[in-house]
Amino acid sequence: MSWAVRLYPAAFRREFGDEVAEVYREATRDAGPLGRMRETGDVIGHALRMRLGLGSAGRWFGAVVAVAVAVPYAVSWLRFLVPVAGGLLLAGRQAFVRLRTAPAVPAAGLPFLVLAELTGALAVYLALPLLLVVLGAAVAVSVRRRRGGSGPLVGA
Repeated sequence: MSWAVRLYPAAFRREFGDEVAEVYREATRDAGPLGRMRETGDVIGHALRMRLGLGSAGRWFGAVVAVAVAVPYAVSWLRFLVPVAGGLLLAGRQAFVRLRTAPAVPAAGLPFLVLAELTGALAVYLALPLLLVVLGAAVAVSVRRRRGGSGPLVGA
């Protein structure tokens, strides 16, 4: 919690830092993880509003900024998820049962990654890890096939 108190301006921190930390400890004593996270967010928000010199209007402004950032991101995810969900529903399980070779797995997963990138739903820093997951799935299929498995799906 001391890291969040450091976000307050130095003068406020010297005068009220211990009190803020104590109030936080009391508020989160019997709280679960979600309650602690919410309290930490409140402390961080208050510290940033004080540092930026925003009063109660700062809450309204912060909410507007959060919505302005979240809505376009949510829309890009919807533009990605709707066609993907439709395609998966139309293809059904049989489309995945046919993925019997290692090259077929990345070939099936790559269009999803490209669509996510084109719609803006995929952050640049997630592209490589997701590509590695697709390649890992290809390796898993290859190993399963070598061991005599009938298909890439568990129990198939």
